[in-house]
Amino acid sequence: MKERMAATQNSHRGSFFTIVLVQTSPQLSYEDAPFFEKIFTFAQAHEQVALKTHEVFDSMKALYEYVSALDTEYIIFLGTTHVMTESYLEEIFAYIAQERPLYATGHTFITSVRSEDALKSFKPNNYHLLEGYQHIYGCAYNTRMLCAVADLYCNYDVGSLYALFCLYTHEYERKKLPIGYSLSNPTHMGNGLPISEATYIFPITHISDDLFDAAPDLRLYMLNVLQLYIRYALLHSNKLPFSFEHMSALVSHYKLDEISVVPAIS
Repeated sequence: MKERMAATQNSHRGSFFTIVLVQTSPQLSYEDAPFFEKIFTFAQAHEQVALKTHEVFDSMKALYEYVSALDTEYIIFLGTTHVMTESYLEEIFAYIAQERPLYATGHTFITSVRSEDALKSFKPNNYHLLEGYQHIYGCAYNTRMLCAVADLYCNYDVGSLYALFCLYTHEYERKKLPIGYSLSNPTHMGNGLPISEATYIFPITHISDDLFDAAPDLRLYMLNVLQLYIRYALLHSNKLPFSFEHMSALVSHYKLDEISVVPAIS
């Protein structure tokens, strides 16, 4: 394993694109990941691509410390238990190379997919962003911008990264590429999601009217994440992860109570 990974580290120089394979289950080794051979071959075939491994990031601070030490222009985190469409990395890499500079890539998330085979019939228009919770995974980020977000929001939950990134860059809507990524964990929609030891979920920050008028997806996503945190807390600890005042302020500020389509989390 170490010898194979060493060939993709590009440690002597900075890389254009870094793939970080995160061990999302202690029972599953990096090489046992459903798509390990695929991404290993992809990294070997591209001189500007580095492949690294890391344990799960338990805080925004840990994420910042790791990313800020890397010399790479773009970075993507993939979980060892996750699945993706066949051409996922190729599509993202080609899009970045063509459209750079850009802050991040767009894509579609799915929650109900259990196997890689199920993704073969994936059709982007059949899915919606609110159907997935992405944590830090599957999105290729501009590393410099990601560092700025992680540093500024060091007291926020690391699982809120995607929404925080959108709010920071004022890019509330991105072009969705014809690719799909799944955390392959449909049970979290019923069980909710645990939260890291953080003080806040989302910031009460100035936002433009575009968030309300032109890009409802992000607000739906934020509402979904908020509900998943609350569900997990009530099921497992009977205690809300944040103060009622903080959550009430979020709902009011982002007008989450005015969303007519409520994410299906049951």
